[in-house]
Amino acid sequence: MMFAEVRPQPGWWGIVKERAAACWWQLLVLSALGALAEGCTELVLLPFHLPYQLRDALQVLIGTVTGTLVLAAGARVLGLGVGPLTALRVPPRRLAATAGWSLLLHVESLYALVHAVVAPDGPWAPEGPVVWTLLLALVYGAVVALVLPMTAFLENGGARGAWLVVHSGWATALRLLALALVTVFATQFLPGWAAVAMYRYQVYPAVGVMGLVQIPLTAAVLLLAYATYLRSPAAAPTPLPAAPSPYPTVDPAFPHSPAERKPVSAPLD
Repeated sequence: MMFAEVRPQPGWWGIVKERAAACWWQLLVLSALGALAEGCTELVLLPFHLPYQLRDALQVLIGTVTGTLVLAAGARVLGLGVGPLTALRVPPRRLAATAGWSLLLHVESLYALVHAVVAPDGPWAPEGPVVWTLLLALVYGAVVALVLPMTAFLENGGARGAWLVVHSGWATALRLLALALVTVFATQFLPGWAAVAMYRYQVYPAVGVMGLVQIPLTAAVLLLAYATYLRSPAAAPTPLPAAPSPYPTVDPAFPHSPAERKPVSAPLD
C-alpha cells in the first residue's frame, strides 16, 4: 500500500511570511547595493567630462541595467533560494534583453532618455491629453515591470510571460496595481519632495533619509510582487528545493525499488 504525502499549497500571505523569514537580509543587501550603484553613477561619469546630453543618456541606461540586475538577483534569491553573490551572476544576454524591456516599460526612464537626446537645452514636456496617456502608460508599464524579473529569470518567459501573469486574474492584477502605485510614488514623488526640502527649506538630510527609506521599501515591494507572481495561474516558476519530510512517502513495509526486492526462489517440485 502506498501513502502519498499531501502538502497544502500556501496562500499569498503564507508565501510572504515564509520568504520574508528566509530571505529578508539578502533582499536588504541587494536593495542597498542598488541604491549605492544609483548614487555612484553620476560620480563615476563626472571625471570623463562628457557632453551633458551623453552623460544624461548614459545615466538612464546604466541605471536601467543596474536596477534590472538588482531586481533579477532578488527574484533569484526568492525563487531559487541562492545567496546574493550567486544571484547576481545572471546570463548577460538575458540581462540585456530584460533591461531593454524594462526601459520600454518604465515610461519615466524612456522619457528621461528621449529628453536627454531631443531637448537637452530646454524643457520638453507633453501637454493636454498626452499627459494622462503617459500617466496611464507609466502605471501599466510599472505593473508589468514588477513581474518581469520573475518571468525572465525564473521561467524564461520574458515580457510575454509578464503580460500573461498580469492578465491572469483580478486578484493578481489588483495586487500588482497597488504595488505599482507604491513604486511610482517612491520613484517619482519622494525624490522630488526630498529635493524641494533640501534646496528650498535647507533640510539637507532629506535626500539621505529618502535613500534609507527606499531600501526596505524596494525589498518589501519585490517580496510582495514575488508572492503575487507565485499565486498567479499563469506562473510557471522553477520550484524551490523541497525540504526533507519527517514522514515517509511510501510504506516502508513494502520494497519499492528493484534493488530492494529479493529474488523469489523457485517453487518446490
